[in-house]
Amino acid sequence: MYQRRRIAFGVAASLLGPIAQPLLAQEADWPARPVRIIVPFAAGGGSDVAIRQLVVHMGPMLKGQFIIENRPGAEASIGASAAFRAAPDGYTLLMTSLTSQVVNPHTMRRLSYEPLTFEPIGLIGFTAPVLLCHPEARARSVAAIIELAKSQPGTLNFGAPNTSSRFAAEMFAHHAGIRLQHVRYNSAPQAHNDLAGGRIDYMFGDFTAGGPLLQAGRLQAIAVAAPERLASHPSVPTMAELGLPGVDLQIWTGLYAPRDTPMPIILKLNQALNAALAQDEIRSMLSRMATVAKPGSPEAFRAYQADQYEHWGRMVKLLGVEPE
Repeated sequence: MYQRRRIAFGVAASLLGPIAQPLLAQEADWPARPVRIIVPFAAGGGSDVAIRQLVVHMGPMLKGQFIIENRPGAEASIGASAAFRAAPDGYTLLMTSLTSQVVNPHTMRRLSYEPLTFEPIGLIGFTAPVLLCHPEARARSVAAIIELAKSQPGTLNFGAPNTSSRFAAEMFAHHAGIRLQHVRYNSAPQAHNDLAGGRIDYMFGDFTAGGPLLQAGRLQAIAVAAPERLASHPSVPTMAELGLPGVDLQIWTGLYAPRDTPMPIILKLNQALNAALAQDEIRSMLSRMATVAKPGSPEAFRAYQADQYEHWGRMVKLLGVEPE
């Protein structure tokens, strides 16, 4: 039996040889041209800022060049769809978040891509949404917002530039027993600017797009939807400290490749990504964005994504969010 298997393997290898050799050569030469990274969010957001800094370090390590292509819209599905249709040759990657990979499958009736078929390269990091308001808002504490919302049901509008922002507000409303009005935006910077201009009441934002406005005193941070205070912003209390422990949302981002991208390329990218995340400059940059670096293996990222997929399925049902 063993001898027959060796003969069969030898025949298969001889037949595949003319095909396999060029493929192996392509993998060895990769990257022979610029690598495109699709970011399904607008320029200036946390994901965009992070990947632009990461590739500064990854490029020299891989002796290649990276080009960032922003394709925002439709809850990150436009960019994810473009990456899904790309050739699995290592020259198109997707830098995305939980939105496209584990939330959309539960909240969108039709997807033009298959989230769980992407090849995970590696996690980048974790952050959490922060409840923001205008410094002269009618209510500037969690307790005051809840009281105001109960006295005027459904009138407080919350900016919702992305899935994380929207679901943080959904969690807040669910656990506080209030009704809120969502105002959709195409980008986080646009929503933060409207909040600073008094055009919306509140939003769960981030410390990247909202950072300059907070530093300028045009926005105020009320609470963060995380189990612990953020090391980079220790003065901002958690929602749990303020009586709402269920308002806890972990935002993660990661790097992916289309299905069937050769594993040697995946491993090269993972090694370069992890090395970049270990750089002091990168860790400092992520800390300013209230993001904690999370290097690891493709296998660990795949397992984490599977857990997150199940988690968000339960969360969508708990909050009563109907697929659109």
